[in-house]
Amino acid sequence: MNSIRLDNIEPLPTEINNLKELLVDCYRLAFEIPKKIDVYNENPLQIISSCLFIKVINATRAILVLFENNLLSEVHVLLRHEMEAIFVLKACYEDKQFLKEYINSDILYRLKMGNVISQNQNNFKENEEFDIERIKSLKSDLKLIVDENGIKEVKIESLAKKAKMESYYDTAYRFLSNIVHIGIKSLDDYLKVDEKRKVRELLIYPYQKEIPTLFITAIELILIALDCINIIFKIGNEETILSLKKRLNELAKSYLPR
Repeated sequence: MNSIRLDNIEPLPTEINNLKELLVDCYRLAFEIPKKIDVYNENPLQIISSCLFIKVINATRAILVLFENNLLSEVHVLLRHEMEAIFVLKACYEDKQFLKEYINSDILYRLKMGNVISQNQNNFKENEEFDIERIKSLKSDLKLIVDENGIKEVKIESLAKKAKMESYYDTAYRFLSNIVHIGIKSLDDYLKVDEKRKVRELLIYPYQKEIPTLFITAIELILIALDCINIIFKIGNEETILSLKKRLNELAKSYLPR
């Protein structure tokens, strides 16, 4: 299969190079951390937080690749995904009771999937391993566990509150969600219109004015994740993280409303 060559990509503006370099530095610091930590099987907080942190690392790497290819709408999608991972990561640290709720949420998810399969059996019968009686039995067991433990669905807004990140939910998360859910306003970026709002051109690689905001958001998120993992595992990176935060504060001044 021939490789895909991306042509006519408008390069990122050079004035945001400092933001890009800072995000790369944050990524490099984060990338080294999994090699330095020991995870113990009897400590669910360590296991879960480690996996979530790796998810943040990989999302940041993907975001850097998307930036380079001017796939900025896709950056929005990954930032929202990363933000949800950080909501969970920070909530597990901030609210010890939530850690158990998060683990138990898988039981509710499995029950819901069992309900979907039971209600739409014809869509699954071609699978050789399909066994409706076994599924019904598992559903019954799962429902008993859910009812006895009062397991409820984890709502994102509640999750953000537990993580003490309500401001991110009310601002960045809501904004990013419009693009993830293909809100009508999110389609404007693909249209070039004249002064009468008539469509003159379709933009394959739309240039978006909020590029600095996207970089700042990506940097803020990985710094929050670094803080959490540093506290949980007592890595001792406080000074390095503080230095990165100071760089962000200085760079961000250029993009804040005056």
